[in-house]
Amino acid sequence: MKRIIFFVLGMLFLVIGIVNRFIPGLPTTPLLILSSMCFANSSPKMQQWLINSKFLGPYLDNYYNKRGMPTGYKLRTCAFMFSGMFFAVTLVPFWWLQILIPLIGTIVSIHIFSAKKRSPSDAELSPIYHLKTVGMCWLWLGIGLFMANTPFDYYFLGVAGGVLTIIVLTYAALSTGAKGLYVWTFLTVLVTVGIFISSSMEGDVSGAASMGFVEHIRSLLGGLYWLSDDTLHFLVRKGAHFAVFFSLAFCLVGVMKHLSEKKALIFWHSFGVASLYGAFDEVHQIFVEGRAFMFMDIGINAAGALFGAALAYLLFVRKS
Repeated sequence: MKRIIFFVLGMLFLVIGIVNRFIPGLPTTPLLILSSMCFANSSPKMQQWLINSKFLGPYLDNYYNKRGMPTGYKLRTCAFMFSGMFFAVTLVPFWWLQILIPLIGTIVSIHIFSAKKRSPSDAELSPIYHLKTVGMCWLWLGIGLFMANTPFDYYFLGVAGGVLTIIVLTYAALSTGAKGLYVWTFLTVLVTVGIFISSSMEGDVSGAASMGFVEHIRSLLGGLYWLSDDTLHFLVRKGAHFAVFFSLAFCLVGVMKHLSEKKALIFWHSFGVASLYGAFDEVHQIFVEGRAFMFMDIGINAAGALFGAALAYLLFVRKS
């Protein structure tokens, strides 16, 4: 059984690594290293074929010739591996496999971090390099979120993605010396995970929470009896949509201003990413009991993102 599991994982990492070879920005070497490690424990012939391949062998040269890997590269490899394993844990039906998969990942991670360290290249010191890692992790986790069937799976993958994102971006901020980037990325992850968790609440729970907020507003502002409960409830829920995506776009501008000197790019990327996440948030709610996809909310999310990105641009970017 052990050999079968390692062989299947090796083939999976190999296929994805070959596909990524033709997609700029996605990793090839970390996946081939993982594939080679899996084949070493299942099929030595496949490992030798991979190492000696004219097409794929050069990617493994640094690792097997003891030239080492930068710390950031090791972190990138392990983050991507664990995001795939977290996705796999939600799919397998047996509890012992759900324990075995992370255990294998932990053993492989220890081996990777015990490898010789070398100085990173200029490209590997770039924050963009680490942001690509975050994007690849969420590619796996996003697929898992669409396929998840239980509330536990949603929360597990959401929290796992948040933790991986914080680890990778914290390392990126510290290794590049950009303390401001660390603060803004932490705030961005905090807002993003908060949006995901609130969207994962079932309709009854979410409705009760917002009605409680309505009563709190009435007590603070002297009743507002000229507004019906339904109207005030509607305004609170739509206002919450606007506010959270305003905050997300605002924080994204704080991140992007450390990554790009092109002012227009900072604004449009921040607005675009927040708006796309707003659309994903609505799609996500299709799979939550008592929640629904609404085009109106996509528009409100985008409006909040637009105003948030515009304000942050005026405060932090235009004057710089």
